[in-house]
Amino acid sequence: MSVAIVAHCGDVQHCPESTLPAFGSAIQRGADVIEFDVHLTVDEEVVIHHFYYLGTTNNGNGYISQYSLDELRQLDAGSWYSSEFAGAQIPTLKEVFVFGRGQTRFQVDLKTPDLRLIHKVVEIIEQTGVVGEVQLTSPHLPLLFHLKQYAPHLPIGTFFMKPPLWMKRPLAQLQVLQTAQLMNLQYVHLNIDLIDAPFVASLKEHGYKVHGSNLNTIAEMQHALRAGVDQFSTDLLEVAFEQRYAFDTQNS
Repeated sequence: MSVAIVAHCGDVQHCPESTLPAFGSAIQRGADVIEFDVHLTVDEEVVIHHFYYLGTTNNGNGYISQYSLDELRQLDAGSWYSSEFAGAQIPTLKEVFVFGRGQTRFQVDLKTPDLRLIHKVVEIIEQTGVVGEVQLTSPHLPLLFHLKQYAPHLPIGTFFMKPPLWMKRPLAQLQVLQTAQLMNLQYVHLNIDLIDAPFVASLKEHGYKVHGSNLNTIAEMQHALRAGVDQFSTDLLEVAFEQRYAFDTQNS
């Protein structure tokens, strides 16, 4: 089976990130998974926006969690990219699930360390019928721990960053495996510096799906493909498709 390509924030090469146009373009181009961050608004709605701060990809300012959904809807999330996308809005999680279900899968990064977010996200997943199409990730390990207790049927993963200079790769890899076992993860998200073929094979033998995190050079993509990852995320969809096709052709 081919390695799955994950569109980080949608098709960011052709559309403003984390908007419906970006997700639609990623789906049209053949992304196997679309990835995005979700946040809880002050009125407990779940919205999609890359990272925590407003102002970079819209005309807002401050933390996204300080605003209500109605207030966020007033922002222009497209003009910064191109006048073609003027008026694009910050979407809700429900909108994106309804928009993409049956056409792609979803990797949802939970950014608000609040149990209310877990409850709302699980409710929306079940309401929209995408239980079998989602992967849930978060940088907040306690949040994932509670999520696994609250909704054990949903697959979870977390990110393992580049190890510090003092830590040799074998020790870092061992700690990845130990953490995955402690947390009962299904997906292990690896920085490129942690990826090699023996480690990927070991993780798979332990039952984990291996994800290469944000690979945006040809060398990184080729390395991850040779190492045997199950999927990788990227901002460069067309390059990723080309590299996967070349790899599959050479190894068919």
